[in-house]
Amino acid sequence: MARPVYLPRLLSKWGFCSRKRAEELVAAGRVRAGGRVRRDVLFEVDPERASVEVDGVPLARARLLYAAMHKPAGGRAHDPVRSTGPAHRP
Repeated sequence: MARPVYLPRLLSKWGFCSRKRAEELVAAGRVRAGGRVRRDVLFEVDPERASVEVDGVPLARARLLYAAMHKPAGGRAHDPVRSTGPAHRP
């Protein structure tokens, strides 16, 4: 079982909106959790079992996308000509 989190944080982590906007939605009574309207921004929900709706639309956790990036063939990890660190400044 996951650790309970505050409702605005859950909306933010699920990618619905920013945490500040989520706090406004909760305070306005537009969010339902567990089948009841929640107006308390400190209401805690279990992220694994939460059923959350905003304006009657059920929400689901946003899918994560991972992108693997590779250097091109022959690339170098360090190029002293292009270094911009403090040790390479005149």
